[in-house]
Amino acid sequence: MAVKVFWFGTGNMYFIPPAVSPAVPTPVKCGVLQEGSVEFAFTSKQVFGQNQFAEANFRAQGKITGKSKMASLNMAVIAGFFGSYTPATGQILPAINEAHSVPAVSTYIVTITPPASGTFNKNLGVVYAATGIPLTRVAAGSEALGAYSVNETTGVYTFAAADEGAAVLIDYLYTVSTVGQTLTVTNQLAGLAPTFMCVLDNITGTAGAVLILNNCMSEKLTLATKVGDVAIPEFDFIAAADQAENIGILSLPY
Repeated sequence: MAVKVFWFGTGNMYFIPPAVSPAVPTPVKCGVLQEGSVEFAFTSKQVFGQNQFAEANFRAQGKITGKSKMASLNMAVIAGFFGSYTPATGQILPAINEAHSVPAVSTYIVTITPPASGTFNKNLGVVYAATGIPLTRVAAGSEALGAYSVNETTGVYTFAAADEGAAVLIDYLYTVSTVGQTLTVTNQLAGLAPTFMCVLDNITGTAGAVLILNNCMSEKLTLATKVGDVAIPEFDFIAAADQAENIGILSLPY
């Protein structure tokens, strides 16, 4: 008797780079997959005569598109989307609403000391803690009430005497060198794009299903946030035939 196949849950999706560089590629698994889909679509052509309905149907071009929605960011997937990039060790992190008080000294300087022995990277703005009103950034030497300057090399903020004792909240970016990864994206020549094999599988009970697409190319990456919810990065791709004119393999238990 034939086994009934039910595809329950998200299953798993993997991307495998071609065996070019490196010669032994490492498969990448989409972390905490929320949704994985592949769609086969065709353009149809119909022949009509004097009657209302078509006399014949023909299938023209076909298109295969896929989608992966992940609840866990994966640098290997993102790096593969952009191209032949190698992430560097280290990470840029945000500091949000870090509380400081403009000191009652003649220099009126606040020096940022990032966490985890990090180094200051970029100013993201200053607001008054009491009101949330933003201060204006100005060139060094032009500080005034509600206006500050910052040296983004050293992380030193300078305020005016008129803001002495003011409680402020500072947002900034800082860099740590021992954890995480950082990807620098450059502007590559048009026409260049990474390819990969896509594997979508699922096991429900004792029955399983596997779809393999031999030659895929990414076409869209969406990074979106939502209030009160987990961000779900979305990775879209298209598939084509490989050099041997094979599209892939679909394997089912019956």
